[in-house]
Amino acid sequence: MAEANDPGALTQQFHKTTIELELLAEELTNKIKTIKSWHNQDHQLTHAAAETHLEHVTSLIDKYSNGYFKFRTLASLHKLTESEKVKVAEVKGEHEALSPDGLDCVMWLKQQMEDAQSQATRDAARAESPRMPFRLPELKITPFESNESDILAFSKFSAAFHDALVCHPNLTEEQRLLFLRTLLQGEALSLVAGQTTFRKAWCLLKQKYLDQPKIINVMLNHFTDPSPLTSIRKIADHVSQLRFKLSELEAQGLPMEDSGLASHLAGKLLRNRLPGYINQELARRTNTGYPHLNQMLSCMDDVLKMFEPQAHSSHASAKKPSQSAATRPKAHTYASIANSSAVKPSVVAAVAAPPSSPDSPVRPSGILTKNCKFCSKEHISSKCEKFKTLKQRTDRAGELGLCSKCLSSGHTKKDCKNHPFPFPCSECRSSQHIRPFCPKENKS
Repeated sequence: MAEANDPGALTQQFHKTTIELELLAEELTNKIKTIKSWHNQDHQLTHAAAETHLEHVTSLIDKYSNGYFKFRTLASLHKLTESEKVKVAEVKGEHEALSPDGLDCVMWLKQQMEDAQSQATRDAARAESPRMPFRLPELKITPFESNESDILAFSKFSAAFHDALVCHPNLTEEQRLLFLRTLLQGEALSLVAGQTTFRKAWCLLKQKYLDQPKIINVMLNHFTDPSPLTSIRKIADHVSQLRFKLSELEAQGLPMEDSGLASHLAGKLLRNRLPGYINQELARRTNTGYPHLNQMLSCMDDVLKMFEPQAHSSHASAKKPSQSAATRPKAHTYASIANSSAVKPSVVAAVAAPPSSPDSPVRPSGILTKNCKFCSKEHISSKCEKFKTLKQRTDRAGELGLCSKCLSSGHTKKDCKNHPFPFPCSECRSSQHIRPFCPKENKS
């Protein structure tokens, strides 16, 4: 207490601690520079060397941290001069710089120890394996370590590994085990280190990493996501992921039956996320207002192609604002779309002002110009002035081979299964007809 109250003793202790801290900082800085140079040169340390350097740098960091705490304590008790205040600021800045660098060095040395241990385990496994009279073919498969960052990591590894083994059907159990060990790392490799047969090693890996209930739960989370899909690109990405999830569920013994309850439920969830015009076209193509998931996926690519090319063409034309009207590409006509093998003529897809990029929302109102089914001119069918009455439109639909209930070219009125319609007439709200055939709007 006497020393703590003596200004002279505090000053002397402060300066002594400052010198000790500067020496520790210099030693720690030099050590960090050395380790960083090894890291930048991809230097590989042995397990023993990495452990020795880790102990040294950890000891230096502890000493430096304790010295810095003592330094700050004395600085708070001691009445500082202007030069001492400057020194405190310098030491604080140096500490803030050294702390993250020291942590990086510790992490790198620990990784070096783990890599060296994994390499030693692999070398031991190769030494224990029987020598083979031929060179094993190389398998280009991403090594597996654990499921920590990806619950599907082992499932993906398992599929790739077994696909590779199919190409080499004559391998013995010992040869398969050798293949397996060369493709494992870290925790997974340690798990099978003592096994002498491929079958036992593979069973251990499945018990540890193939958590089927958790995998199924992760898969189903993708189906129940309620967020709306507002652009063609988002829909395409989501459909691609859905197909992958379905293949994974099938690999886990849970195939999505075509007309089963699960497929209908998944179809309902997907329809809730899609824009109305996509649902409308899906209903026309599948001849039902409530298609199940497999029905939707079977024709989704064709439906998306109706909009995707226009989004890209608009994006390209946006880069050429000086293009004259004479050289500007003409909009697609109904006839050109009807002749395309990728698009059915039952749905119009001419573009007036498509979105500026594939990620922009695509909506039928104000963006898509729908060619009339009755006269093929650029207006919606319900606004046709050439065929104005209900009788004229019904007769015209018959002439063109179109359904006089839904205007689909895929069937006639007799075979129409879209009735009652999931999208009611916008004029009278009836689900018994679409707007071009609305009696209220088209009085004879």
